[in-house]
Amino acid sequence: MRRPVAISRSRTLRLLCVAFIVSAVVGCSSCAIASTASVAPMAAAALVDRMSAQGPSRRALISNRVHAIAADATNVWIATDKGVSRLVRATGAWSHYTQDDGLGSDDVRDVAADESTVWVGTSAGVSVYNLQAGTWRTLRERDGLRSDTVSRIALDGEYVWVGTEWNGVSRYNRRTESWEVRTHSDGLS
Repeated sequence: MRRPVAISRSRTLRLLCVAFIVSAVVGCSSCAIASTASVAPMAAAALVDRMSAQGPSRRALISNRVHAIAADATNVWIATDKGVSRLVRATGAWSHYTQDDGLGSDDVRDVAADESTVWVGTSAGVSVYNLQAGTWRTLRERDGLRSDTVSRIALDGEYVWVGTEWNGVSRYNRRTESWEVRTHSDGLS
């Protein structure tokens, strides 16, 4: 049996505010608060415990630090400093992808998507997600990319343009799976 824990009035208010915000954002009906005045400190602590036990929200970003957003026909892809979040429009379901799932890095700078592939620019190369297979692969300097530190990505038919932090633009040909590089010496200013 749990022992009651005394908490201060200010902590009670903080807990109530957190509970209210989480219930509003998450849409958790079991977390609803009727009135902050009618909830005792123990009830507030129990409410926060109950919300914590439900686990992470499926209706949330992996991080609030958003760097880029892209959309395809069925998904919205959000690049953050802690990975990529995917919102499936039809169901409202969220998925999150990190280095543990196959990203080159969790530091995601840009994202571009089409009907079959998602291109994710990271601080460790370009990670490519095959929507049909559900698999990741990462292209790096050793594969022909000019720099692993990617700042921008743009899709252009059979080409993928990749802007890098310090080393110009790389263009990937999807058909031949080869890279061409353009830098200041090629006329970029």
